[in-house]
Amino acid sequence: MRVLAGLEQKSSWMLNVTLKNPTADRDAILDPIKTRIRQTPPAGAIENLTVEFTRFARGTDELQLFARDATSSARAGQRRALHWAAHEIKIRLKRSLLHHIIEVTPWSRIPERRYALIDYDP
Repeated sequence: MRVLAGLEQKSSWMLNVTLKNPTADRDAILDPIKTRIRQTPPAGAIENLTVEFTRFARGTDELQLFARDATSSARAGQRRALHWAAHEIKIRLKRSLLHHIIEVTPWSRIPERRYALIDYDP
């Protein structure tokens, strides 16, 4: 989000805020803005204030509302949580440290040739 303020004497002030999790809750949106404003307050009196939402999160891939049962709904939530966690790790560490194992040549006598590690990319 971007917070723009027009200050007195025709100066301006801008602040960028990134929400950690997508939300539609008013308090969850306002709390990070309030925190950042306390950290870097404007240098004068505000005449007008604008809040811009610069990017929106993608919608859910599966609607839990229409899940057949509670188990499939829980699996969908776990899959989304796993994808989000893998995405966070990749962003923070600048590379993927998660892998999954695939079967390459199961008939090989050498165990190292039977399986391979592949980067996990959600």
